[in-house]
Parts: sequence; C-alpha cells; structure tokens
Amino acid sequence: MATLVKLRMPLLQVAAVLALLGLWHWGTVSGVLDTFVVGTPGETLGQLWNWTADGTLLRSSLSTLQVLLLGWGIGTVIGVIVGAMIGLNEFLRLVTDPFITFFNGMPRLILYPFLAVWLGFGLQSKILLVVLVIVVVVITIVASGFRDVDPDLISNSKLMGARRIDIARNVYAPALATWLIGSARVTLGYAFQASITAEFIGASKGLGYLVVFGESRFNMNEIWAALAAVVAIAWALDGLIGLWERRATRWSGVGAGAR
Repeated sequence: MATLVKLRMPLLQVAAVLALLGLWHWGTVSGVLDTFVVGTPGETLGQLWNWTADGTLLRSSLSTLQVLLLGWGIGTVIGVIVGAMIGLNEFLRLVTDPFITFFNGMPRLILYPFLAVWLGFGLQSKILLVVLVIVVVVITIVASGFRDVDPDLISNSKLMGARRIDIARNVYAPALATWLIGSARVTLGYAFQASITAEFIGASKGLGYLVVFGESRFNMNEIWAALAAVVAIAWALDGLIGLWERRATRWSGVGAGAR
C-alpha cells in the first residue's frame, strides 16, 4: 500500500501542475486574464527554450549556483566551528548569546547594500551575504545540539576508556551529521533566497538578474521563465539533500549501533 502511494504521489503532483498550466492557458485564451499582467504559458516556455538555446539559462544558473554553494559551504563550516565552540564552552555561550539573538532576529538581507558599497557588486559581496544569512542559523543549531548531547553517554564512554578523538568520532560526529541534515533544507533555502536577492542589485548575470531584467521590460513571460528555472533548481537541490539525508541517516544509525 505504501509503495502504491509513493508511485501515485508524483503522478498527482504532475497532474496538479498541468491542471494549473491548463487553467492559466484557458484564462489567457478566453480573455479572462490579461496577458500583459500574467503572461502566457506558451510564451513562457518559448522564453525558456530561447534562453536554453543561446546559453543564457545555463550561464545564469551556474552564476547563481556558484554564489549559493560557495556561500552555503563557507557559512556552514564557520557555523559548525563557532557553534561547537559555543556549545562546549558555557562561558563563551553566555558572552555570545545576546549577539547571536540579535543577529538571528535581524533581517540580514538588508545588509547587501552595505556589502555592495564596501566590496562592490562582484562575487565577494554576494557570497558574503549568503554567509551572513545562514551562519547564525547554523551556529544556533550546532550550539544547541552540542549542549543536548547526553552527558551520561560521554561519561560512560570515558569510563570505558574512550579518548577525546573516540568521543568526537563516535558521539559528536553522528549527532552533528543529524543536526546538519535536519537544518540543511532550511539553510539551503535561506542561502538560495540570499543568492537571488543579491542579484537584484547591480548584477549583470544570474537568475535574479533575469527576473529584474524581465521586470524592467514589463515582460511577465521572462519573469515567469526565470522563476521556473529557480523552482527547478530548488527542486533538484532538495532531491539531492534528501538523498544525502537517507545515506547519512544510515551511517549515523550504523555508528549508533557500533557504540
């Protein structure tokens, strides 16, 4: 029964998308919807085909992915290191807690104009924005996770002769993988938003630039085409994270069983 549901679900999702596209097409053909305001599915698909044929879509996607993956990777590494230090040191946690709370509550996307003034509209300012958007989230998750590790488990490991490297590998590493996997969809989503937002201002390439370019020309089909590319990439990345999650969960389970 569960297998049947898994097989039917993608078909239902595809059917829902096709139904929305059909309703959109009917609305534009019948005149119910203004094509200047909402565009048309046919012209949107045509725009995607033109961008694919002349290489615009590939260049823009690679530009956005470069900012996304570099910023997400750097932000995650920094967040893990700082989060581990805070999680394992109570004094450091008390010192940094007000600052972490402040930056976590601040809409960090508004920092990009400052970064653009300081660093220009190049790759560095965009990557730094992505780092600033996700690093606080990763620090919070990792620090909380380290504090939540059962102290009895650590004490028992020490009593059984485990060294620090053994505790790090067999206790903290599987737990850290679980925390990072649990937050990966959230942090990657934030990073993608930051990447697109950074391309709204002063950019000359990227998916965000295509959205702004279509807006400047009052061309809804270009905007829809760019958004469709964004959704497709987000869907693909989510699938990769899901695959990583399944594999890492099995590894974590094996590690737990070995202990």
